Amino acid sequence: EKAEAERKAEEERLAKEKAEAKRKAEEERLAKEKSHAEPTTKEEVVVDELAKDTSDSMTATRVATPLERKAAKEGLLRCMEVGSAAQLASAIEAASAADLDMDEVWFAQVTQKRRTAVENLQGLLAAENLHLESPREVETLKMSILEALVKKANSSPRAAFEDMQGRKAR
Repeated sequence: EKAEAERKAEEERLAKEKAEAKRKAEEERLAKEKSHAEPTTKEEVVVDELAKDTSDSMTATRVATPLERKAAKEGLLRCMEVGSAAQLASAIEAASAADLDMDEVWFAQVTQKRRTAVENLQGLLAAENLHLESPREVETLKMSILEALVKKANSSPRAAFEDMQGRKAR
């Protein structure tokens, strides 16, 4: 009985540690998202600054100049390639203000939604010290699959990670 009680106490302690690590990972992810994700590479810094500059220079009460439209389009394309979800959201705002083609803006919005889901998934997996090899590849999954993976990762990060590994093997 004593050994059983010790085993249960150890299981409870591990469950509490796991829940605390998960909570901390989620707090870190939210803080990073809230601060628009600090850029880590030189290219991300340029993308972030371009998106902010373009967004700041646009107002809803005037028509964008050709130069502003070009800068907004370039910023949007760069963010779609290398930016975080927060950086892409900023570039989408600038593109909308510059009155870019609605198809381009729509595609960027879809990409931003998927990227947000992948970043959420990365945060949940990080609690178990699991990492995605190719986040952009995961981003190509259907949104319903991404949402299911995030939901699964909330309760069992390892199971979600293994599910993704199984998808990769197919």
